[in-house]
Amino acid sequence: MSINYDPDGVPDVSSEVWDQADRMGLKPIHVICDEPGARVGDPEGVSFIAFGEHLPRTGERIILEDGSRLEVRGVIHKATMGENGMISMVANVVAYRISPQA
Repeated sequence: MSINYDPDGVPDVSSEVWDQADRMGLKPIHVICDEPGARVGDPEGVSFIAFGEHLPRTGERIILEDGSRLEVRGVIHKATMGENGMISMVANVVAYRISPQA
């Protein structure tokens, strides 16, 4: 699984991971972790693709593996056309750090 530190980039996930998630019935969620006060283009923050059964809702909390706590501030659904012409929609969860790393 890829973690992305480029604010303009998208995490790279292998086709094997996509296939496994599909077999398990899990949906992709692009999680964007921003720092409080960060502006567009700042090098702070991280994003990654997670797979889950349920989409986090605004106000819910996410705890990362490093112990950081995030609060979901919004969910944006983005439609993208793939190389084969199929349009897919992925949920982008925007969350802000509310506590530092452990």
